[in-house]
Amino acid sequence: MDKRNLFKMSCYGGFYSMCVLALLEPFGIDQIQDYRLFFIFCEGMLAVLVAWLSVLIYNCFRPISNDLANQSRLRIAIDNLAIHLINIPLLSGALLTFCGWMNRDDLGAYWVDGEGHFLWHNFGYMTLSVAIISVFVYAFMLYLTWNHRLILQLDDALAINNLLAARLDRQSEQEEATPEPVPSVHADPKIVLESATEGTSLRVAPSDIVYAESMQNYADICYMRDGQLCHHQLRTTMRQLREQLADYDMLVSCHRAYIVNLNFVSSISMRSGSDYYQLQLFGQEKQIPVSRANTGEIKERLKNNLGSQE
Repeated sequence: MDKRNLFKMSCYGGFYSMCVLALLEPFGIDQIQDYRLFFIFCEGMLAVLVAWLSVLIYNCFRPISNDLANQSRLRIAIDNLAIHLINIPLLSGALLTFCGWMNRDDLGAYWVDGEGHFLWHNFGYMTLSVAIISVFVYAFMLYLTWNHRLILQLDDALAINNLLAARLDRQSEQEEATPEPVPSVHADPKIVLESATEGTSLRVAPSDIVYAESMQNYADICYMRDGQLCHHQLRTTMRQLREQLADYDMLVSCHRAYIVNLNFVSSISMRSGSDYYQLQLFGQEKQIPVSRANTGEIKERLKNNLGSQE
């Protein structure tokens, strides 16, 4: 998530903190008569500033990714938890100082007694109170972040699907303009995919490969031949297959068990019951899964490939 969105989330967190403060009235708020709302507002704004500071501190130790859409829920939960763990002691100290200034006109009133002894119990009570409230704020922030991430994912899928639909429209227009295409003298050169078993190699044009799927010690190659969908099994590993197809940009590894031809992708969507993507291919009921590790590359390659065709 970029820092602008983190600041926005911090504002939401501050607003939520004000709501919790108004409801629970901790830190002696229930004893304030004249300026209770002002006190709650100031503590909420202080929570926003300290939350932003906590984000900056955490970002120094572990840079926060700007690509929220491709982050896992677990990673988001861990990042938010770490930020809250930094935030709790910082906010406790800030609130203790603020309360001293507001209630006794002395910034250190709740930090030390008249003899100069540090008041650990004041800081401990404040930390415990902030930690309890932080549980509610953490749950709220996590919900907001996950929801924002889902919106970004859906927006990405919609943008790519719009590009895919535009490509399909262009192809339809070209087919109508040239209903009887003339064979090109510059035919797509074929390659030979080697197999560990002698005599079972496959000679195919890379652009005709639809996808390849790992099947234990074999790879199922799905490809087009004379307008028909064909399958051929080779005794090879996906690693060896990726090495043989590494020079062809349209053939991309989208999952540890799949290589897909981006030119055959008709749409991208979220897998049912999960936050992972899947690819739908032209004329295929089979949906190709996209692993989280490959999601960013697949989306970027699709956007670049489709954008260059416009």
